[in-house]
Amino acid sequence: MTTITLEVPNELAQKLQRIKPNTLIEILNKILDLLTLKQPEPELSPISDRLPVEAYTNLLALEQLDDQALWQTAQAIVPLAQQRQIKQLLEKNCQTQLTGAEQLKLEKLQLLADQVMLRKGYAYVLLKRRGHTLPTLAELQAQV
Repeated sequence: MTTITLEVPNELAQKLQRIKPNTLIEILNKILDLLTLKQPEPELSPISDRLPVEAYTNLLALEQLDDQALWQTAQAIVPLAQQRQIKQLLEKNCQTQLTGAEQLKLEKLQLLADQVMLRKGYAYVLLKRRGHTLPTLAELQAQV
C-alpha cells in the first residue's frame, strides 16, 4: 500500500481535525472501497444509510444523470463569495468568539459547501462505475 499526503487549506485541515479519528478513517476507507470497487455495489455507498433523507435523495438523483451532466457536477465549485464568507468567519472564530448569528451563518455555509463536495464525490464514483478514467490529483489541481 502507498501512503499519500494531501496538502489542504488550513480551514479544511481545522475542520478535519475536529472529526474523530476513527470516524475519519471509516469515511476514507468507505471512499477507497467505492473507488476501487472492492465491495459489492449497493445503489449508494454504505455511508448513505446514515445520511439525512434529503442528502440521500439528492445523491440518488445523480444516478439518473447522463455522463456529461455528471462531469459537470463533479467539476462544480463552491461559489467564491461563499468561500470568502466561510474563510472570514473561520478567521474571526480563531481570533474571537462568533456571535450566535455568525455561528449559525458559518454552519449553514459549511453545510452548503459540504453538500457540493458530497455531490462532486458521488458524481466521480458514478463516473468510475460507468468505466470513465478519473482525473489525477495533479490534473484536478491544474483546473483550479
